[in-house]
Order: sequence, then C-alpha cells, then structure tokens
Amino acid sequence: MFFKQNLPPFRSVLFVCTANITRSTTAEALFRSHMKDSYDKWNVNSAGVKALKGNLIRRGAIPHDAVRSYLRREEILPLYIHYSQQITKKLLSQYYWILVMENAHKERINKLGVPLESRMFTVREFGLKNPPPDIDMPDPTGADFKESYEKVFDTINTEITRIADVLISKVIELEDSNYE
Repeated sequence: MFFKQNLPPFRSVLFVCTANITRSTTAEALFRSHMKDSYDKWNVNSAGVKALKGNLIRRGAIPHDAVRSYLRREEILPLYIHYSQQITKKLLSQYYWILVMENAHKERINKLGVPLESRMFTVREFGLKNPPPDIDMPDPTGADFKESYEKVFDTINTEITRIADVLISKVIELEDSNYE
C-alpha cells in the first residue's frame, strides 16, 4: 500500500498501449502539446505492455510514419525518433496517473502486483461518470492508414483534450487534500 509520501508526483502521467509505437506515443505527444502553455510542469511518458525494450521506431515504419504525419498535420512537433519501452514496476512507480488504451492493458499491469488503486484507467473512461460501452481504443496496427489510423488519432486527440482538463481538476483536488 502506498502512503501519501510514497506516491509519485500528482502531475505525472504514463500512457500505455501494446507495443508503445502508435497509440501511446500519439497520446503522449498530444498531451505534451496540450499542456505546453500550462504554468505547471508535467512528467509525461509512454510505454507498452508487450513493447520490445529500446526498439527504435524509425522513419519509414508504417505506424511511426502515420504518427508523424498526424502530429505534423496537428502542428505538433513530430516524434522523429522514439525508443519503445516496456511497462515495469519501476516505471509504474514513477507516474501517478496510468492511462491505458485497452482494458486488457489494465489486466496485464495488475498482474505486476503494483498497487495502483484508483490511479489507472482506460483513456476512454477516465473522468467520465458514464463511459462509452466500449472503453477500448481501437488498435489500427496493420490497417489502412487513411481509414483506421486517422480515425484512431482523431479519437485520441479528442480524448486527450478532455483528459487534460479532468487531470488539472483532479490534481488541484489532490494537492489541496494533501496539504490538509
């Protein structure tokens, strides 16, 4: 069990998908961009439950090129080079908020035995009283770029805008309660 003093900083978020190539890297970049004008500093990262540690995602790889194209269109600095990383207990211990793309990712992370209590959610359910029936973010890997990738990236972008606002409110509440 974590005690208040052992918790990671409230202004930290880790986005998780399967391979840490497409969805979580896009969410990380969009969140960073969304928060860039915030006076508060956030520790933001991404990882995968089945990522190959240190796998270099280069230009020319379809998922990475899809991510770069989308981020360029959204006027966000593209991730030209990204090294994937796998979820570990140590990595999880560094982030207060764990936002996953699929419920299966939560199940896999829970098997690591890290007590995340009420800090891990799917991206599509976080902060909602009535989440959508399907809380999993579709994985476009292997699908046609124009149809699947664009749709998923647009959905992630919409969710990140909503999540950023929810996180700011939740962090303020946590910080206020921590000083009482």
